[in-house]
Amino acid sequence: MEMSAMPLRVLIAEDEALIAFDLAYRVEEAGYTVIGPCKNLSQVKELAPKTPPDLALIDVKLGRDSGKDVCAYLHEEFGTTCVFVTAHPASLIKNRFGALGSITKPYGPEDIMSLLRYMEAVRSGQKLKAPRFLDAF
Repeated sequence: MEMSAMPLRVLIAEDEALIAFDLAYRVEEAGYTVIGPCKNLSQVKELAPKTPPDLALIDVKLGRDSGKDVCAYLHEEFGTTCVFVTAHPASLIKNRFGALGSITKPYGPEDIMSLLRYMEAVRSGQKLKAPRFLDAF
């Protein structure tokens, strides 16, 4: 398989098991490779160096850890394109952690598919209009 034909790798950082597994299912169904799900920064730091993620879907609150720290780590170490997936959008400080933006829970399955396509396009340098449900930073 050619390098360009390899599916993008998507790290999922989510501490709620049902949400994490639903996201993982949807990401795999869309044809991407899933890394995780990870429930904290420690798991992210264990998995990410082994399989550097291209994209990341990150909950803002990961138990005692902050999704902001996860995003900053992934963006700085691997150039990962990140989006926060959160029920707490007011807790985000925009343009600070290398994220494209955030989507608010609950969201629909079609929103995740659209979001992944948008993240992939942005990562490849395309200029697209952000999906309606993405609070772009």
